[in-house]
Amino acid sequence: MKVAKLYITIISLLFMGSLSMLAQIDGTSKPKPSGSSFGITPSTSGTSIITPKPKPETERSSAPLREEKTIDMTKNYGFVKPKFDVKPNLSTGTETEMKEEYKRGKYFGDFRSKTKFIKIMCRDHEAVDGDKIRIIINDKIIENSVFLNNGFSIFYYELAPGFNNIEFLALNQGESGPNTAEFAIQDEFGNTIMSNIWNLATGAKASLIIVKE
Repeated sequence: MKVAKLYITIISLLFMGSLSMLAQIDGTSKPKPSGSSFGITPSTSGTSIITPKPKPETERSSAPLREEKTIDMTKNYGFVKPKFDVKPNLSTGTETEMKEEYKRGKYFGDFRSKTKFIKIMCRDHEAVDGDKIRIIINDKIIENSVFLNNGFSIFYYELAPGFNNIEFLALNQGESGPNTAEFAIQDEFGNTIMSNIWNLATGAKASLIIVKE
């Protein structure tokens, strides 16, 4: 009986020793990672499982898409050369046939005023075509040559006591004719004494009289 118990004790010790060795071997193994990687450890080297093949570099052509052709201006490419035959208009308007009333001139009447001086304004009331006039008061030339523009030219004149005969002489008829003007005369307070227009042939006059009281 003692031999049997000793035999059982030895077998038990051997069995326990084998279990201890198995436990040590199992303890050296790494635990499985958790998550959804299914046991596959991701690589930390920066490379993927499938490495794409690099695309071959295409050769870049330095040539343009199309070749630009230069034009030789010394050659005739079949274009028709335009002809310019423009003659300058040297007419002064004197050839235009004028109405008799334009040749006779225009009288605008006589007016009375106590003003010391008058303000004369005149301009071309139609297209500006070079019309010129002369202003004469009591047979004295006040303005020898006034170009009628689209804006008013302004002149001041001190009236003499009594009659003051004011005349506008048409020096030409411009390019189209007749000599066309719009004018106005105001007193020293800005009141309009009279205003009107004229159409004159070259050499004709538009006139009025202002009596200074």
